[in-house]
Amino acid sequence: MTNNYIEIFSKLENGVRKQSGLTEDLFAKNFSKFKNIAFRDRSDQEYFQILKEIVFHSGFKAKIVNNKLNIINKHLPDYERIAGLSIARIEKIMSDSQMIRNRRKIDGIIKNAKSFKEIIARYATFQRYLESTGVCLTKNPKCSLCELQQKCNFYQNH
Repeated sequence: MTNNYIEIFSKLENGVRKQSGLTEDLFAKNFSKFKNIAFRDRSDQEYFQILKEIVFHSGFKAKIVNNKLNIINKHLPDYERIAGLSIARIEKIMSDSQMIRNRRKIDGIIKNAKSFKEIIARYATFQRYLESTGVCLTKNPKCSLCELQQKCNFYQNH
């Protein structure tokens, strides 16, 4: 079974590499942080940043998203502020021509931030939440993120 996953992820990586428009070296540099997401200590903000990038990358060319990460992070800096965005602030984000103005993605990220805050309130840190599941993220394809994927909108309406 493991070999099937290796083959699937190898094909996925090759497809992403082709779609990215990046040189081999630049792709390797940018992709390496996602290639081995081993279970290691990360801050809550690091985890949320990964989740936020997944939402924007889903259904979009990596090159487009990567070129807009600075503006995305300017408007959506951290889960605390995102969870409390007002309608007026969301409209301001949507009016920025430099921003990826996909309302479904932005709404999904806001909902994810609220869910993320609930998890932090319950477990103190996202790391503790992951540890509470008792599942090794590097050995089990149905890892502890499955529960979070059901609760959050990672891929919804992309």
